Amino acid sequence: MNTLKYTFSFKKGTFVGNDIEWMLNAGLGFQPTNYRIAGMKSRNGYKKYSPKILNDIKKLSSDLSLVLKKNDSFRFSVIEPANLLTHQSIYWTLPYGQEFNDTLLTKLLSNKNLVVAYCCDEEDQLLQSADYPSDYSVKGIELPTEKLYTDKNGFLRVDISNNPGRIELLPYMWLMSCHKMWFGLEFFEFVTKKTLLGFKNAFSINELNNGIIEIVLYENPEDASFPENRVKQKEFREWIKMDEISKLLKDKIKTAYNTV
Repeated sequence: MNTLKYTFSFKKGTFVGNDIEWMLNAGLGFQPTNYRIAGMKSRNGYKKYSPKILNDIKKLSSDLSLVLKKNDSFRFSVIEPANLLTHQSIYWTLPYGQEFNDTLLTKLLSNKNLVVAYCCDEEDQLLQSADYPSDYSVKGIELPTEKLYTDKNGFLRVDISNNPGRIELLPYMWLMSCHKMWFGLEFFEFVTKKTLLGFKNAFSINELNNGIIEIVLYENPEDASFPENRVKQKEFREWIKMDEISKLLKDKIKTAYNTV
């Protein structure tokens, strides 16, 4: 089942348990049947969800790690990614044709702590970002043997450096070029609003009432693999100098932790 995925990056500590309770009550587009909270002991990592779990969720602090799902196509997660100088992420996945709750979407996108947000075809994001051979075997997809190399630790990897739709986990945010993107006030430290508004090859660009920039790179998320849309992804990456942002944020880790 093809799925559409929203990825949000917020400043660390933006949401606590009470906020998650509100999100659940607002509606996720599905009724959870399983859940997982960091540190919870269970045989397969998940426990059966019931409304009584809300009492436990309400008690969670800002360093929470929570996954709610019906199955692999219906998921909602709030976590801190495993990275130094991290942020708080929300991942929201539904099948194509399933309505995302506009009230909840608007609430998330209007939060003053939003750094960036993305909406894309989930499988395309995975394939553009999959750098381990096992990622392909799990999905039953042919391995691009021409891109294989051995990393410095001796592991076989797939070179994704030329994939314009790849997503990268960095300090403070996820970074990618895809169907639909939102850039919050926190992002303007790295790329100015003027630069974002100046990109010429997008389907549409709008500045929302709260100052967030919304960019629709190409009209349909399922058309990411079309050659003309790969060109747009590449051009946008180059326009805002994503590789330079990546290096800058990685250097912040080195500076903060005195690493080489």
